[in-house]
Amino acid sequence: MAPIRHRPWRNPSWVVLLLFATASALVLSGCMPTYSAPPPPKAPGLYSVTGWGGASCWGMTSGNDHGTCNGIDLYGTVGHPFNAEGPRANCVPGGQWSNSTTLTSGTLPPGLTWENSGDITGIPTTSGHWILEMNDNPLTCGGTTYIGFVQEVRIHIGGGGPVVE
Repeated sequence: MAPIRHRPWRNPSWVVLLLFATASALVLSGCMPTYSAPPPPKAPGLYSVTGWGGASCWGMTSGNDHGTCNGIDLYGTVGHPFNAEGPRANCVPGGQWSNSTTLTSGTLPPGLTWENSGDITGIPTTSGHWILEMNDNPLTCGGTTYIGFVQEVRIHIGGGGPVVE
């Protein structure tokens, strides 16, 4: 007669305990994700507003006060293409927002221009330093008008080489 062997995997409570211990170890080690509910939808409004050069902006309201963006230093070289991204925002719902930009003080360096998107582009022709105050007001999203923001933009153009066309 053959000897009787103990086979713990045939015992249902042993199998359940082993599965529970394995799943617990995976969850605690981070190898198995835990369930979390999806985030609630965002309320209508403007989110992730940035100024020129991707600077952080805050305080845009539908009231009477301007928001603020961090001042930013942008660098370029005479004769080389220059591109500074203009203001950006995420409008909920729909993603479509509009803005109106004015230069309230200072001038752009020679060779640079405004694009309709608010970007500053071109090929600088003169070295030097320019300090601009930009006013992006109003901002419109989903039928709501927001007081925009003011930002100081400092443009530094170096070099004195030939202009690349």
